[in-house]
Amino acid sequence: MKNNSGEEQTCSVCEETLEGDIPGIVCSQGHHICPDCSGLFVQNMLNKPETQIPAQCCFCKTEIDTQQVERQLSSEQKITYEKYYALNRLDPKLHKAVHCQYCEYFEIWRIDNNSIFFYCRNKECRKGTCLVCDKDLKVSESAIVTKSRTGKLEREVMSHSECSKYLQINQDWLRALIEGEQRVCPKCKSGGLKNDACNKMTCDKCNILWCYVCGQDEEHADKQDPNGNFYQHFIGWENNSKRCPKMLKFLAANDQRWDKDDEEANRDFFYKICLYKSLRGFFKKYTQEQFDALCEVSPIVQHHGYDLQEAMTMDLEIIKR
Repeated sequence: MKNNSGEEQTCSVCEETLEGDIPGIVCSQGHHICPDCSGLFVQNMLNKPETQIPAQCCFCKTEIDTQQVERQLSSEQKITYEKYYALNRLDPKLHKAVHCQYCEYFEIWRIDNNSIFFYCRNKECRKGTCLVCDKDLKVSESAIVTKSRTGKLEREVMSHSECSKYLQINQDWLRALIEGEQRVCPKCKSGGLKNDACNKMTCDKCNILWCYVCGQDEEHADKQDPNGNFYQHFIGWENNSKRCPKMLKFLAANDQRWDKDDEEANRDFFYKICLYKSLRGFFKKYTQEQFDALCEVSPIVQHHGYDLQEAMTMDLEIIKR
């Protein structure tokens, strides 16, 4: 197989010569991946679908045409791919994802859709649930509408009348938990979790560098040398409120809440601070009485398992100088 210049075309990964019409992956810049390497590429993509879909060429970072990817997928893999392809392109200001509790089925709804009933359209599932109390619906959407069925449907709607009053606060509670449990890339808003000691993050999706503590990217982060590399952001943090430590354990020198050796414990404590900050934001919008009323309607919210007293009183300042 030759390119437009008459040169032999090779796989960009294993460098094997490609013969004939190879059903692998090729990006818009002409980087070819043979079928064997395409299988590994797809598997790596599906191992981290939250950040690796839509797929990008591992050489030039251009987005790979979805047809190139889908022809490498099994039917089961295609379901996962299509799900995350839609979710990762979602504009949270315009749309929201609504998931079935029992299977992989989901729908994209407009943000102003205030329905509290969700009916799964997966032929093998077809279950309906209330999005507030999470209880199963007794009357299916596909049921034949008879006078008897209509009466049952009306009674079911009435039985969830309280749920409709709590749709917004329930959504805001879930959003507070999601936003509090992960940091996001400042450019593409893709979620990321720190799995090593250094606070320098490289986004898996858009490849920019950013600080896990303050959330600033390389362009906007304050640095000792404005023209230096990203590690300049970690210099002089002890006396500069715009800088951050390279590792969380460095905070232990001035603050006994942090551990000078156990970075995993520090990471867990950092997550707790972020979550509690998000929960405080929720309780600035809603009173305790409003939240208690939501708990009465939604057993899942009622058994949330968080120490709200600690969340409201704990010192949430990350860096003490």
